[in-house]
Amino acid sequence: MAARKKRKKPGPQPLPPGEGKRVPLNMRTTKEVRQKLEEAAAASGRSLTQEVENRIERSFSQGDSIYALAQDPLMALKILDLLHLKRNYEHYTKKKMWDDREVFETILVAFEEMLRWDEPKTNAAFQRKLKAYEKEMANWKGDGLLVSEPEPRPLSPIEKAQSFGKMVADAERNLYSEVVPMREELETKARILQRLKSEED
Repeated sequence: MAARKKRKKPGPQPLPPGEGKRVPLNMRTTKEVRQKLEEAAAASGRSLTQEVENRIERSFSQGDSIYALAQDPLMALKILDLLHLKRNYEHYTKKKMWDDREVFETILVAFEEMLRWDEPKTNAAFQRKLKAYEKEMANWKGDGLLVSEPEPRPLSPIEKAQSFGKMVADAERNLYSEVVPMREELETKARILQRLKSEED
């Protein structure tokens, strides 16, 4: 009678993309920090360890942004103003900015006004543009009876700047839509390579 072949025990299942071999990390913290981490973990549905790891990874990816804000304290304060405005108005209306168009528009206009609290003074170069615009408007032919086809009203320097700002925003949005998927793909590949390397070791 032929001897039965022993079945090979299944080896360890490959880790999902982005998950490398785990190594221990011993650390101590205060009771208050642990409590905050536990609350954040419960809210996100993660384990305490996963929450700590997620926050550490985010701290690396956000390092450049934090450094940039450190170089521009006024911009950092404006971002805090926006966060406070959003939190207070959402608490007042019981609605979320990203779910309600009316709340979104209100916060948008309010934040624009808050930005203007620190609006820079008009410098000499911009003052000359304003004066040139006044002369241009004085010679503008609008909807007068003697004009068969009215000329379009010239844009003021501020309107030109606002128009250019919209163009910049569109360019940033297009760049973001192109870069983010590419960046995510590269990060995924890097994590897979790291996992394969750790398995070889």
